[in-house]
Amino acid sequence: MKQSKILLIIISCLFTLQLSAQSEKAINLYSQGNQAMQSYNYTDAFDFFNQAVKEAPDVFPFLYNRGTTALMLHKDSIAIADFKKCTNLDPTSEDAFIGLGDAYVDARKYADAVTAFEKALALNPKHAEIVDKKALALIFAERRQEGCAAFDQAIQLGYSMAEVHKETYCKKNFE
Repeated sequence: MKQSKILLIIISCLFTLQLSAQSEKAINLYSQGNQAMQSYNYTDAFDFFNQAVKEAPDVFPFLYNRGTTALMLHKDSIAIADFKKCTNLDPTSEDAFIGLGDAYVDARKYADAVTAFEKALALNPKHAEIVDKKALALIFAERRQEGCAAFDQAIQLGYSMAEVHKETYCKKNFE
């Protein structure tokens, strides 16, 4: 995850340089969106990122942050579209696939969430939290046996929350 954040910062810097010719306005909007996000003002952050995306529609950090704030505001169709576009712009972005999976879960599209989490895991197979997210999506997609097996995998990878999830969702009396 740390490497992904560093990569995102580098990509952001490269796009910032590229954007300077395109739109200083977009960069300012993106910066204001980040400030609003840091203040937990997700509605304003979304609006700033939305305006930045309108100015520069193919910039990964703009789309990613708009998708993140859209997800926090339960604007699932926007979040899904933004994270899909992010995965197309950078198919090696584990975070984009995680965001896409989270957006699908929020939209109750569990089979699609499983697929997105599997793509994130293809990039980082030992990411225990994503194994757990996949397990939860499998449970909600009514694939209980696979979900319970995935919880075991997450537990083996050291994710303690998976133990709680397994206890909750894999009991014999859970329906």
